[in-house]
Amino acid sequence: MVKHRNWVREEVWAALVLYLKTEFGRIHKGNPEIIALSQKIYRTPSSVALKMSNLAALDQTLDRKYQHDESFVEILKESKSKNDQNRNQHLIPMEQRGIWSTKN
Repeated sequence: MVKHRNWVREEVWAALVLYLKTEFGRIHKGNPEIIALSQKIYRTPSSVALKMSNLAALDQTLDRKYQHDESFVEILKESKSKNDQNRNQHLIPMEQRGIWSTKN
């Protein structure tokens, strides 16, 4: 069994950069760009896709992009509420250090 390894900042940044240039519907383990990134950072394509999905849950603009799909918006809202605690623990301290801005 492979030992669990926490994501380091550089890996998260790489996933974020890829997330920002990837259509939401193309975030999956079969995407060639996700596969390429996973090989570079020694992660599975599934774990990179999951990290990108977690980033999407924090994307305040995503629900506006897909507002025509009511079921997607409801799923996104539910996911965002589950991630509030995670966001407060990680993104707010990053914002205080000047690394990330949670403000529009």
